[in-house]
Amino acid sequence: MENRLEHALNIHFMDGSTIKVLFPSQTEDRYKRKLMREELLKNRMLMIEGDGEIRFIPVENIKYMSGYPAAELADAGVIKGAHFSEDIEGACEAPKVLDTRNASRRSFG
Repeated sequence: MENRLEHALNIHFMDGSTIKVLFPSQTEDRYKRKLMREELLKNRMLMIEGDGEIRFIPVENIKYMSGYPAAELADAGVIKGAHFSEDIEGACEAPKVLDTRNASRRSFG
């Protein structure tokens, strides 16, 4: 059976550098994925085996990570359907919504 590299993990470090890790699916079992996340947080170390080596990456050196593709059945606590923006000013603005309450009482003159 061939292990296809069907997932990608972009690791963005505090120093501004980034690495991309391609890997096969690790498990379809949601409970096992939960255990893997808990182990990562408990050890404060991301451990990746590949290309004949193992890398130990301290969580404190990681600014953020992004994984692809997103899981179809994301776990509880995951915000779904989001849009990311690098524009901090635009991201902080609330969408402009027309307030139609009591519209008949407004004077426009």
